[in-house]
Amino acid sequence: MEPGLDTLKKVLVQERALGFQDKAMIGGLDAFLERWRDGESGGISIPDSYKGLGVQERRKWVEGALATMGKAPGVGQGAAVRASRPRQGKKAPVKARPESAVETPEPDDPVTTLKGVQDATAKRLAKLGVETVRDLIYLFPNRHLDFRATNPIAELKPGEEQTATGFVWEASVVRLGPRRQGSEAILGDESGNIKIVWFNNTYIGHSLKPNHRIAVSGKVRVFRGRKVFENPEYEIISDKSSTHTGRLVPVYPLTEGLYQRTLRNLVHRTLELCLEKVPEFLDDSLLKRRGLMPIKEAIDRAHFPEDEEAKEGARVRLAFNELLMMQLRVLARKMEWQLGQEARPITEDEGLRRRFVESLPFRLTGAQTRAMGEVLGDMGGTKPMARLLQGDVGSGKTVVAAGALLQAVSRGAQGALMAPTEILAEQHFGTI
Repeated sequence: MEPGLDTLKKVLVQERALGFQDKAMIGGLDAFLERWRDGESGGISIPDSYKGLGVQERRKWVEGALATMGKAPGVGQGAAVRASRPRQGKKAPVKARPESAVETPEPDDPVTTLKGVQDATAKRLAKLGVETVRDLIYLFPNRHLDFRATNPIAELKPGEEQTATGFVWEASVVRLGPRRQGSEAILGDESGNIKIVWFNNTYIGHSLKPNHRIAVSGKVRVFRGRKVFENPEYEIISDKSSTHTGRLVPVYPLTEGLYQRTLRNLVHRTLELCLEKVPEFLDDSLLKRRGLMPIKEAIDRAHFPEDEEAKEGARVRLAFNELLMMQLRVLARKMEWQLGQEARPITEDEGLRRRFVESLPFRLTGAQTRAMGEVLGDMGGTKPMARLLQGDVGSGKTVVAAGALLQAVSRGAQGALMAPTEILAEQHFGTI
């Protein structure tokens, strides 16, 4: 496929993913499609106005164009900006593919294509907003438990988040109230022993066995004069995988019927299969200039960091992503607003501006002169002005606004100056 048509293909794939809302390009597709109206379309009939088509007509044309160019890619560069959460708008239905047809899932595949995710688990994940593999990759933990640093049981302090390791002396299912069952275990090390209680969880009492070496992390409380771990996170240290022990261990948001250990294993396995398929959408020069991690490394370390420094680096990169997407959305809305309507030009009367400036009891600073010129320049154009004039108290914002109001009124338009308090409004009225 020719390079130009490949770009067109990626844009149309993005437009399809966004529900044919004319959002794939800032300002709409019509300006982008202009070059293909001159005969470089590879046999595709380009509409005179994509914006003027209804959603169903857009769908029909996009699908037809993609069919002409060949099978559309699952995820191209045009979809890269969707890699950063949070996403907005209603999700398009996710079509499941037979698991036998998937060697390694794609990021936009439903979670049911992951091994071990049956319909019941998929429904629980959906309550957390996880419907696709990408959603799972971007389901970041609320916090991490530090299973690297442990305290002797005798030195555990009530009310603090701590980790201890030891051997299970005994474990059983117990009744913890008139209508509530749970699990209890006694954990011991060279310094002493401590009782552990898990409310409403009988599985642990059945699964933990004497001589299991485990790590527990949580808050220690005092009950009847004795220290007790209540509902701590626990991991069996003899596990071959280091997903759960000896590191900063992620703690994910949960819903009823979904457990930390299950979700942690699922995320870990998904990252191993699919992380390489997450595209980087920032240039290397920008990453270097801002000191940011590549996106794959940031995602991996946000889930399973080696240390606090790695976790913080991941947080910074992902926060940058969110702020960047937010700024791009604001910019897109601004451009769409400006391109979607024409403003009445208010050309500057330079003589009026000169007389106004000379009438002031002070001389304008260079910054005030420059700001007034930029504002009046915007007013003389055919696009609506959207400008924020920012400055400290007393820096001269009001005189710039007054100059703009004067030009508007001189051209037969109206103007209004709004103030946050009645006192300030009266001052402006008396001065202007």
